[in-house]
Amino acid sequence: MTTNPIQIGHDSVQFKAVTHGNPTLHYVLNGDINCNVAPYNTGQGFTPIGNSPPSIFTGSFNGNGHSINGLFINKTSGSYAGLFGFVSGAEIQNVTLNNVNI
Repeated sequence: MTTNPIQIGHDSVQFKAVTHGNPTLHYVLNGDINCNVAPYNTGQGFTPIGNSPPSIFTGSFNGNGHSINGLFINKTSGSYAGLFGFVSGAEIQNVTLNNVNI
């Protein structure tokens, strides 16, 4: 169990802290996340956490039993597509994805 993880509420704006934050930190969800809102559902959509080397996610992400809804990614080429694009030694647990479109 990670002590003092960064708390992410149900607000999709707070979720941006994970997608653009330090990939070595530890995060926990405190509510469901709706990604079916701009900027996550427009253009190329969601930018994966740990989206390519050298941005490798090595921290932890505890969904705390919550879900991420409406994840949308519209990349026409390349790799590293998904909620997590590139991980190494990371701990990802207790999260459900619903209505995903990649």
